[in-house]
Amino acid sequence: MRFEKELVTLIKEKKELSSLSDSFVQSILLRVAAPFSLSRMDSYSSFEQFKRGSLCKQLVTRSRKRLREVYGLFIKKPVTIWQKKVSQINSQDDPFIADILTYHQSTAERLDDYPVVFELLFSALTDMGLSKKYSLLDLACGFNPFAYSFLPIKPKNYFAIDLSPVDMSIINQFFMQTKISGKAFAFDILSEEFSAWLSTVSVDLCFLFKALDSFETVQRNSSKRLISGINASFFVVSFALLTIGGHALISEKKRFWFEKFCKTNNWSLKTIQTANELFYIVKKTSI
Repeated sequence: MRFEKELVTLIKEKKELSSLSDSFVQSILLRVAAPFSLSRMDSYSSFEQFKRGSLCKQLVTRSRKRLREVYGLFIKKPVTIWQKKVSQINSQDDPFIADILTYHQSTAERLDDYPVVFELLFSALTDMGLSKKYSLLDLACGFNPFAYSFLPIKPKNYFAIDLSPVDMSIINQFFMQTKISGKAFAFDILSEEFSAWLSTVSVDLCFLFKALDSFETVQRNSSKRLISGINASFFVVSFALLTIGGHALISEKKRFWFEKFCKTNNWSLKTIQTANELFYIVKKTSI
């Protein structure tokens, strides 16, 4: 697509989207651009001229809207505000970690619930057969790895995955400074690159907290393919019960497909609920 590189740069001028990789922004731009007749671009002699036109404005506006839905909407404070403070953390219980958890919508909502929720989740998981020497894959992790101290049973390995290379580099710094056996990677989880990486990884447990709705926004039915392709016996999948800001209930119909999907595959299923979130604890009967 003509002016592709310039459009990616323009889209990322919004501060809340600036830490995303060019490749992911490009992938969203191409999906947004698909319905448009792009031959109009050929009539412009330069990007500066194209930038003043309606097509450019539509592509940028719609791309930013989609990116906010899958990433920027959840970031309450950008990493530039707190990045330097992370370098001073040397304990998993450092008081500043609680501040970091408030900077992301999902972890902020979960902050008071973490101790109880994790105790309940791991009680159910161990009853279902999860080993105490387990490995963890945290997909679309956001700032969840900073809640490590709340895990009642620590993983032998922690793999954290999300979109932003900047965010993941900070999480790697946190892992290293607090001596956590973990590694964070920046991937578009719906990309072929991630699928190739995933095919080399086997874990015991996978977290997918408030992630599947975002995946479906980008690519319909992608969640089923993703879960089926993860080499793990246990999953914890969560869905938001309230809209961002807590102003309205989200219809139960939004998650019926997941319950049906688990039943169709004959997977064991338990649930735990908080005021903001419903957690499904899943054991695959075969992988």
